[in-house]
Amino acid sequence: MSLGENIKSLRLSKKLNQSEFSKLIGISRSYLSDLENNRKSPSIETISKISEKLGVSSSYLVMDDSLFEISEKILNKHIKSQKQKNSNTTQEEKAYVYASKHRQAIIQKSLNSYLTSPFLLEKDNESYYLLSSIIDATIFSEYEENVKTNQNLINKVLNSLEDEDDLGSYQVISYLNQFSISNDIAVIPTKIESGVSVELIEELSKIIKDTRNKIEKLRPLFPDNESKEVLRVIAFDKNGDNYWVSEDNKVTREDLKLSKDQISQIYNSLY
Repeated sequence: MSLGENIKSLRLSKKLNQSEFSKLIGISRSYLSDLENNRKSPSIETISKISEKLGVSSSYLVMDDSLFEISEKILNKHIKSQKQKNSNTTQEEKAYVYASKHRQAIIQKSLNSYLTSPFLLEKDNESYYLLSSIIDATIFSEYEENVKTNQNLINKVLNSLEDEDDLGSYQVISYLNQFSISNDIAVIPTKIESGVSVELIEELSKIIKDTRNKIEKLRPLFPDNESKEVLRVIAFDKNGDNYWVSEDNKVTREDLKLSKDQISQIYNSLY
């Protein structure tokens, strides 16, 4: 995409109209329109402001179609390699099926991460090793975030738990000036401040580890089911104390009593 197309696409992804976004970056709406339609070229300062408000690097805004094409080739290679395994049962395979249906979203997010990475690598014989690994990671993160399954819920809960190894770093560390005591020996003094008991860290670590093990044991008990859509209808009184709930035309709760006419009115409004 061109610079103007990139700006417009990212602006729309933020749900901002031209008037709102032009005020954010301190330019007129007409000038923003000229930029998005490639009628004018922005200054370096304007590019910097635009990229900051859109949450991407300046490099991301000005990149040309070649990087998109390379990303698409990498993604297609990942998907093709997975398809050759000829199965559709594991989490990995399901993630790649999802990626094949959401290629543009995967590429867009991957490039955003790639171009804002402090470890950005130059291409080597047309092979982007960092970009390839980021695309692979994005496939799984997007699948787990957007596809609601038993296994993805388990992964989400596990990822929300604190890493027990990180509990020991729950302290304030101040680095003092490094100095040398000889030509080949350097000293790095630090001040460590913490009011956390070692015993508490040990107890919490045990609890987290035990919780992880218990959650992992749920995996074979709750395999993924076929996704289904359910129409849920909720009616409640003005105080929010009593509810009438229906799922696919079957009443599942009715401490709020509705007449037949009221129920008919609800369904007639829906269909």
